[in-house]
Amino acid sequence: MGHGVSGVGHRRRTTSVVRSIVAVRRWAALAAWKEDDNADRPHSALGGRTPDEAHEGIPDGIDLAA
Repeated sequence: MGHGVSGVGHRRRTTSVVRSIVAVRRWAALAAWKEDDNADRPHSALGGRTPDEAHEGIPDGIDLAA
């Protein structure tokens, strides 16, 4: 008794917190993958260099796709 509306609010807050934790974990996993892919893992299309090595010496702001 007396659990009605406050129980719903608690579940919503808990769901929101859980979703935030999941989002942070996904972001961290993506950041780790990006670091590995760009700094640690050589790419055959770049002559066995990492993307970081391939882009050394190119000033920031240069659009390589142009």
